[in-house]
Amino acid sequence: GTTDLGEFRASFTLFCPTDKALEIEHKLTECFMALWYAQALKSSTDAGEV
Repeated sequence: GTTDLGEFRASFTLFCPTDKALEIEHKLTECFMALWYAQALKSSTDAGEV
């Protein structure tokens, strides 16, 4: 669904050790955003919007 801040919302739920939760959250967010940005860049390049 959409949010008042943007067009896309994603959530992940997984079981992990409490002391590793923040580190895992940051790594997942970093990886997701890198993949999202690469796809957005590819899409805008394909559409001639660079």
